[in-house]
Amino acid sequence: MMNLKEYYDKDFSNCVKVHMRADMNGVFVYGAILYDFTAFTAFTAFYVSETDYHLPFFKELLEQLEYGKTEFQFNNDVTFPKDFPGEFETSGPFDFKLKARFYGDTDWLDKDRIKSSTRVFIYSETDLHDNEIAELKEHATTLGHNLQFRSKKFMMERRKREITVSLN
Repeated sequence: MMNLKEYYDKDFSNCVKVHMRADMNGVFVYGAILYDFTAFTAFTAFYVSETDYHLPFFKELLEQLEYGKTEFQFNNDVTFPKDFPGEFETSGPFDFKLKARFYGDTDWLDKDRIKSSTRVFIYSETDLHDNEIAELKEHATTLGHNLQFRSKKFMMERRKREITVSLN
C-alpha cells in the first residue's frame, strides 16, 4: 500500500513536474510546479512531511503564494510524463527553460507561455479537523487560490477504494 508521499509522487503523471522548495520562514516546504502542456495550464502541489503543523502554518503557506511572483528554489530535478505524445527540451539549471512540442507540430510551447491556474494541492502528513480544512479552503479562496488539502484521511479513503476495486 502506498503512503501519502507516494501518492504525491504518483499523482499528476500527465504533467511535467518541476521540483522545487519554498522557504517558509526557515522551514523548507517541498513541492512542484506542474505543467500540463496538453491542457496548457500550470498549477502547484506541495508535500509537507512534518506531522505537527497547525492551521496558521498552512494559511501562511498560501499567503506567500503569489502567481508569477513567488520565488521557488529549483531542486535541479524534473519529472517528465511517460506517455506524452511529443518531446521536451530543457536547459538550466540557472535560468531554467522548458519547452514541449507535440508530434507532427512545428511549434514549440514554452513553459513561460502557460498561464498558472489557481489550483493548489497540499499533501500533508498533518491531519487537520474538518472545520479547520473548511477554514483553510475559505482562506485560500479569499487569496485567489482553489485549494485541495490531502492528508492521511485522503490516503486512507483512497486506499479503501483501491482495495475494493482490486477485489472486484
